[in-house]
Amino acid sequence: MTLTRGVVAFGFRAGAFAALAWLVVLPFATAAFAHAALLSTTLRDGDVYVTAPSQATLTYSETVTLPRDAARLFDANAQVIAGVSAQVDGRDVTVTLPVLDAGAYVLSVQVIAQDGHRVSHPFRFRVGSVTDVSDDLLDAVVSQVERDPTRWEQVALRAITYVAGLVALGFVLVGRLVLPAGLQSQGRRTAGLFAAAGGVAALVSGVVASWWVYAPTGLSDMWDTVFADASAGFYRRAAALIVLAVTLWLTRSGGLFVSVSVLAVVAAQVFDGHQLTYGVTPVLLAADTVHLLAASVWFGGVAWLWWLWRHDPVAVRDGAARFATAAFVAAGVTVVSGVVMAAQILDSLAALVTTTYGNLLGAKLLTVVVIGVLALRVRAALRHPTLSAVQVKRRLWRDVAAFVTVLSLTAVLVTASPQSQDLDGLLTQRSAFGPHTLDVALESSATDVTVVHAYVIAPEGTLVAGFDTLSLSVTHRRMDGETIGPFAVPLAWVSDGHFLAVTDVFTFAGVWELTFSGPVDRFTVVSETVTVTRG
Repeated sequence: MTLTRGVVAFGFRAGAFAALAWLVVLPFATAAFAHAALLSTTLRDGDVYVTAPSQATLTYSETVTLPRDAARLFDANAQVIAGVSAQVDGRDVTVTLPVLDAGAYVLSVQVIAQDGHRVSHPFRFRVGSVTDVSDDLLDAVVSQVERDPTRWEQVALRAITYVAGLVALGFVLVGRLVLPAGLQSQGRRTAGLFAAAGGVAALVSGVVASWWVYAPTGLSDMWDTVFADASAGFYRRAAALIVLAVTLWLTRSGGLFVSVSVLAVVAAQVFDGHQLTYGVTPVLLAADTVHLLAASVWFGGVAWLWWLWRHDPVAVRDGAARFATAAFVAAGVTVVSGVVMAAQILDSLAALVTTTYGNLLGAKLLTVVVIGVLALRVRAALRHPTLSAVQVKRRLWRDVAAFVTVLSLTAVLVTASPQSQDLDGLLTQRSAFGPHTLDVALESSATDVTVVHAYVIAPEGTLVAGFDTLSLSVTHRRMDGETIGPFAVPLAWVSDGHFLAVTDVFTFAGVWELTFSGPVDRFTVVSETVTVTRG
């Protein structure tokens, strides 16, 4: 009877927390932002100039802001070239370049989108007849200069935040199930220390991110970044966890204050990250809320059983028995909600193999399977009357280590882009188009929308004057050779020789054939097919 009442009480608390958190984030569910897509640019990746341009103008799909060093120019040896500046006017970014000698260069432009994420675009271009610099060398320069030097520090701090936060939440949600009455007060103080540690880690992450993005010079500048830049989520998590730590230390029972603190932690976590920029936002917010609460129960309960072994080894067996049903339910909910989020974020099952994000997600799923196997072994061990407390503790420690691995992979996942690598960034292909050249650029945005640019260029390197008619059809070619389509995609005329399409037709992984047709003179219509592979 006691076990039944405990399980019912746990279910009521978890359900109340989930409903309350979802009611708080639901009003904001429509405020979903996609990463700013680059709609047009006067400087295209791979261009060759007789005389270097003095300016480059980039137009984005939404209003953007500029971080520190928004525009950086490098030579073929990755050495910084001074004299570059950038200005923003709503959606337009103007980059001013210094006078450049003949050579190969890489221009890196970074902006902050409305969702607070950095969006970066590298442009490789040449001035004059440069034959001693290979494309591979310029690709290496791009790889070097686009690397975020703080990424792994951020991953480590995020992992600490996740572990500490879930342990603290786990105590609030299942502490009474796992711990005997005599250790409740001590456990509450320890949970407060974990919450404080997570808050400090999130705060340090925010400071590092703010410094790297904006390099603020004073406290007022740092304060502005709390509300205005990509580190805002770090500060929200830090504040929520610190408030939870204080309330755990000041209150002796659950109460309203602890409940509100838990709600703040949940809201700060789910209302930040990929769930705001990918897929169907309400679904992702709901799934992430449930995922976080269920993971808190699952991981937090195991962590508190291990803590209990250090303070009262004899009580571990009874605590685990009381926790078993809750753990089983939480494990299932965690897996199901995780699959729902993955299905929203990834384009296809193939992305598990073809993208870095998919590889990390696959590793996380594999580790979850390992945890499930370990949990079954722990459960079987607890039923064995001759098993010593030391042996129980060893099995619990394996569970905790596996959970920490999952949380560390999660910390890496949130810093990686889920987008398919084949269409990530600005992909440019060039081909002959009658007497002209056809440049096709595809910009993959944060959702399933792809921006297609087509440029018809004269032999002298300028856009063809008077060229105002171009059509596009796309065909999907399956692995078995069968085709779907062609589909007509409307192209909007932007200027002479420049056409634009914004489409969600590139939804499926595989080979896509883009066929462009247009008149190159009064009597001749030319068609050119460009092939793009999406993972």
